[in-house]
Amino acid sequence: MLDIDKSTVDFLVTENMVQEVEKVLSHDVPLVHTIVEEMVKRDIDRIYFVACGSPLNAAQTAKHLADRFSDLQVYAISGWEFCDNTPYRLDDRCAVIGVSDYGKTEEVIKALELGRACGALTAAFTKRADSPITSAAEFSIDYQADCIGKFTCCSATAWCWR
Repeated sequence: MLDIDKSTVDFLVTENMVQEVEKVLSHDVPLVHTIVEEMVKRDIDRIYFVACGSPLNAAQTAKHLADRFSDLQVYAISGWEFCDNTPYRLDDRCAVIGVSDYGKTEEVIKALELGRACGALTAAFTKRADSPITSAAEFSIDYQADCIGKFTCCSATAWCWR
């Protein structure tokens, strides 16, 4: 049997997480609403979340919410998959949202650049405002969170569409 001293393990339910939730709700979700409002203005009907690793998991959560609760077409695609097998339809009625914790993931930045070149709305979700990914997108949200930021930003984008 595995014997774990729970007092030495950080289960991520900490004061830090409470602060993250407060920040995300007060600062990030309103920014997501701004992006969604722009999507509505541009008649966006397709979102490509592009990410790698745990940010891709956040994107997959958003895709699941959109599939379940809206008629919006949402895709969660790894960075190189998007760049090497670019969707046939990538135009001004699409949004490409790059998600990268540190904002340095080369293939996610390239995906945003590709989307922008095709006329798609582009947004970057990352931890820090000065991340390289922010310069590749029209919109950016720096969620400054370790636990829930990327999940909340991605999911709120899909959920706000309802």
